Amino acid sequence: MQTYALAKINLFLHITGRRKDGLHTLRSLFAKLSLSDRVHIKPILNGRYLPKCKMLYSTAIKSRIRGKNIVLKAAEVLQSYKEPRDNTITHDYITPLILIQKNIPISAGLGGGSADAAAVLSLLIQLWGLHIDDQTLNQICLKIGSDVPFCLKQAHCCLVEGIGEILTKVTLNHTLYVVVVCPDFELKSIDVYKKYTLINKNKFTQINIPPLSINNTSTFLAQIESDVIGRNDLYEAAISLKPQIANIIREIRNQKNCIVSKLSGSGPACFGIFEDEESAAKALYALIKRMPPSWIVHKDSLCI
Repeated sequence: MQTYALAKINLFLHITGRRKDGLHTLRSLFAKLSLSDRVHIKPILNGRYLPKCKMLYSTAIKSRIRGKNIVLKAAEVLQSYKEPRDNTITHDYITPLILIQKNIPISAGLGGGSADAAAVLSLLIQLWGLHIDDQTLNQICLKIGSDVPFCLKQAHCCLVEGIGEILTKVTLNHTLYVVVVCPDFELKSIDVYKKYTLINKNKFTQINIPPLSINNTSTFLAQIESDVIGRNDLYEAAISLKPQIANIIREIRNQKNCIVSKLSGSGPACFGIFEDEESAAKALYALIKRMPPSWIVHKDSLCI
């Protein structure tokens, strides 16, 4: 059993508040890339439940897994929901050996860990024969991570709100091209959010955001580029921790026919949007020459 876990970028990200449990609420536009990890599950009948995970890394990615693996967390959370298809073999006796070929950079703001977790959920539901309604599945996803509901959803682009549980599919019927630059340093989300809280002191600006214009590509791109809709509220916190990010965004923005360049999520990955593939390809080669050899520079498409 195998599937592909797709990376994502945040076209904008607004922090709208903070709950009593400490979680921040957001309003963000997520878009999936074709950049992906390959997730494979091999079932082993051994009479006990013990998920195992092995990682294979592409040459461009360092092995930097620390602490508890979100993929194993996904398997453990799902394991508590028991509703097998038949009564002869239950999923307690099917150990999943999880193999992941990592291509999405780690701790980069591209949602690689959440995408892997969502892929594992999808495969284990099939393997264990579980019948889970959408509401329960959404709750399972949120126990694992706030990006997991979107990663599991069959949609290229969504407006994501709340703590990740409110998803509204966005369709533009237009292909845009993106170049992503991922430096070789980590920037953990928890550190960026802590810095954001320190800078803003829990004061959240509530402004009336006009609706996204998805019927006109030019208007949509203008909204993404604007400081009102298109802003990333984590940008200031991210560059205070890693000032190099500002230079990366500037380098991307200076490429010919770049419409907009931004930080993705909490970073450190940055991206630029181009309306035609030729411009994106030229930017790719130019940025590869200008960035350190250990940095990842990737061209992709947004089928919104």
